[in-house]
Amino acid sequence: MSLLTGVILAVLAAIPPTLLIPSLQTAYVYIVALAIPAIYIFFALRKEDHLTIKKEAMVFGIFSLIASVGYFFYFPLLIASIGLHGFWDLVHSHDVDSRIPKWYPPFCFVFDITFAVLMITLLD
Repeated sequence: MSLLTGVILAVLAAIPPTLLIPSLQTAYVYIVALAIPAIYIFFALRKEDHLTIKKEAMVFGIFSLIASVGYFFYFPLLIASIGLHGFWDLVHSHDVDSRIPKWYPPFCFVFDITFAVLMITLLD
């Protein structure tokens, strides 16, 4: 069920940028690219462990850097940051214990990959 939900939410999230002018399309995708890894910080905060929070913040920083370079200089890199995060989701639950619900990594993987593919397909 979480996989289907990920696909449906990615499709719904892909609609707004198609209605915007190109500069706002890029900004929308950038906001999504930053929000996706930020969610893991919230899971880490639930654990209340400083080391886990620091690890999640570092990972957020890496994905934010990739997304930022993509936003400011090379749009395909922005899309790639979302797709790369999807693959991070596959290994994340084995790497860091952040009180992540078991359903979340597969949901996020499917959302990230679906959203990235849709952005490549729908936006120029």
